[in-house]
Amino acid sequence: MLKIRYTASHFPTGIYGNKLAGTHILPTDWHEIIWAAITVGKRNATEVNKHGKYSTYEIMSRAMLIWTSLKSSNGYLEKSSVYQEMDPTEKGFVSFSLGMAISKLFISKLLNVHWLEHVANINNSIKTRAKTKSRPDLIGLNTRKEFVIVEAKGRSNGFNLDAQIKAKKQTRVISTIDSKYPVLRIASQCYFDESLEVCIEDPEDIIPDAIEVETNLNIYFEKYYGIFYNLENEELDLLKSMGIEISLSDNLSIAIRNNSFENFTVDNDSPFFDESGFKCFPDGIKIKLDSDFWAEGALELEPEKRQ
Repeated sequence: MLKIRYTASHFPTGIYGNKLAGTHILPTDWHEIIWAAITVGKRNATEVNKHGKYSTYEIMSRAMLIWTSLKSSNGYLEKSSVYQEMDPTEKGFVSFSLGMAISKLFISKLLNVHWLEHVANINNSIKTRAKTKSRPDLIGLNTRKEFVIVEAKGRSNGFNLDAQIKAKKQTRVISTIDSKYPVLRIASQCYFDESLEVCIEDPEDIIPDAIEVETNLNIYFEKYYGIFYNLENEELDLLKSMGIEISLSDNLSIAIRNNSFENFTVDNDSPFFDESGFKCFPDGIKIKLDSDFWAEGALELEPEKRQ
C-alpha cells in the first residue's frame, strides 16, 4: 500500500466529515496513480480522438512519467534520482503533470469526483471571453453529475503559499458550467517535503463578471473519454509491453460505440479488483499492471536499478 499525507481545509465537515479537515493519510496504490495520470490533462484532442496510435503514445508517456519520476519508501512517494537530476524546465513539466494526476486521485477518492477534464477541451473559446488570463485548468464531475472547479498546482520542492493563493483565486474565475453553479471549487497543490504531500482547499466565493462555461454532459464525456475511443488490439498490445493493460466496462463500451452518453451510468462507487486482476474504476476504465514491471519492491529502487 502507498500513502500520501495531505492537509484539507475549508470543506464543510457536516457534508464531508473529518477526512476533509486537518491532516490525514490517503491510502492508494500504483493502479490508482496510473489511472489518475492517464485520465486527466490537456492533450491534442483532435489527433488523440482521430488516431489510436496517438492515444497510445499519450498513455505511455503519462505512465512512464510516473514510473521514472517517483519511487516509494516505506509506502510514501519520493522523487526518484531521475526527477532530482532534471533541469528546472523539465522539473516544472513533471511537477505540473504530477499536480494534475495527484489532484485527480484525491478528489476521486475523497469527494467522488471521478472525472476531471481540461477546461480548454470542454470549451476552447473560454479564454476569449475572460477579462483575465487567469482561470482554472480543470472541470470535474461527480457521481451525481454535478460540476466541480479544480485548479491543480505542482511543485518540485516544498509547499508554495503564493501558488496556493493563486490557485484559490483561479477557482473563482468561472461562475457557472452548463448554466449551473459548481458544487465545489477546489484548490490543490502537490509538493515534496520529505515525501510527496498534498494541500487541498475549498474556496467559496467568485469574482465579479466571472465566466459562464457553455457545455453539456455529452460533450464533457466525449472529451474525457476521447483518449480511449480508438484503442485497437495493436495499440493495446503496445501498452502491454510497458506492463499496462486497459479495458472498458460494458456500459462505457456501449456509450463509446454509440457515441452517446445519454444513458451512461457508473457501475461502482469505488475501485475494486475483478476476477481477472483488473482494477475497475468508477468512470468505467479498467487497469491491470504487470506484477513484475510495477512490483512494489522494484518501485522502491531508483529507475536505473529496476529490472
